[in-house]
Amino acid sequence: AVACRAWAVDKKRKDEAKYALVVYKDEVKGVFKIDSWHKDPVEPGKWAFKGEAAPEHIRDKYMGMRGVAWEQGQKTPFIYVNF
Repeated sequence: AVACRAWAVDKKRKDEAKYALVVYKDEVKGVFKIDSWHKDPVEPGKWAFKGEAAPEHIRDKYMGMRGVAWEQGQKTPFIYVNF
């Protein structure tokens, strides 16, 4: 699966997010722990995060999940998770 490197994200939600789920064709393909955010130098108005693969118990919870509780009208292959 391919993931973009930058997204248009809401500042408040971005700052509160702990994990990022990368979604492709309505299925979670990647789960990452977000360490920090930075403005994308190539695409103004978009943000990228630095992080690493989420702990195994978090990945196991979300990997392969399909279309459950995604926001209406979701336009990006990126989902925030706060817990």
